[in-house]
Amino acid sequence: MSDASSDQAHDLVHAGDYSVEELREAAFGGGGRVSRPLALGLLGRKEYPEKVRDFGRLLADENEMPRLRMMAAQALGEVGSPPAVRALERGLEAKNGVALRGVAEALARVGAQRHVAALQTLAKRPGPVGKAAARSVDVLSARVGAPRRVAPPAAAPLRPEQGQVAPIEVVAVPAREAAAAAAAVRGRKLARAGATAFHCQGRQLMFLFGEDALKQGLAAVGKRGEIGVLTEARTVESEGWEQRYRVLVDPAARGAFNVLVTTEDGRPVLRGQGRLRDNEATYELAAVDSPGSIPLEVRGRFDGKRLKIEQARSGKRARPAKPPLELHRG
Repeated sequence: MSDASSDQAHDLVHAGDYSVEELREAAFGGGGRVSRPLALGLLGRKEYPEKVRDFGRLLADENEMPRLRMMAAQALGEVGSPPAVRALERGLEAKNGVALRGVAEALARVGAQRHVAALQTLAKRPGPVGKAAARSVDVLSARVGAPRRVAPPAAAPLRPEQGQVAPIEVVAVPAREAAAAAAAVRGRKLARAGATAFHCQGRQLMFLFGEDALKQGLAAVGKRGEIGVLTEARTVESEGWEQRYRVLVDPAARGAFNVLVTTEDGRPVLRGQGRLRDNEATYELAAVDSPGSIPLEVRGRFDGKRLKIEQARSGKRARPAKPPLELHRG
């Protein structure tokens, strides 16, 4: 896929190396062996009774560091329980823009229809808050059944070049592993059946249908909305799954449909088109050409129950990231 795995510090240190008490002291008491940001990141992976209360208080504290408040919002979004969602609702009153962006992104993942209007209001703001809220509106609207249209590919796709191809291995998914990946995604009901896994250049991804989409079978590609998600295995700590991408479809004329794969915050990474014929749907996707993207293409079929991958390959090198701004010499 087109964005690299996170290299955050808490991915390099195992949460199991520290107790909940030790991490809470470091995160909220200001002491301990690790920094506050690292302690919060590790604490977010722990399960303990006071978790929502701790992170909710941090999010609501206007005197706290904005970065830490954003991390608190992200952690609440990963919890996804009703109390966590209520804490995020209170976070919509935050005055700090960084904290608000964290709240908007978390509500996109675990919010409900009632949160769309609040995010639309935030989307009217100028700058980063408005942009983050606008992306969250798209993500949340797709989740609750009122998505915006998926535009057809507008630019040339980014496909692997000859001699720079890395094969993508498509593997069967054991039922237990599919269940674990589905359970790791908050705010969505995902099907355990029909899962497909992809291994490429050290990354392990798994596609899971939404329960409703899989029940509809081929009819799912004839309706606008999210049909599934891509999760990724945590390879650094070798445990668990986390959601990485969303897969959306939008019907077009004469049995055709558009497909879009985005990051959780709505950034497009793959685009393509498909067509419904007889008792199956064919589809073809390629990477969106943008700074940092990795060339990629996938082609296959959907029989109403499972994806059939006919070709899947990736480039070996990513596109250059955005160059730094050049200083004009006088």
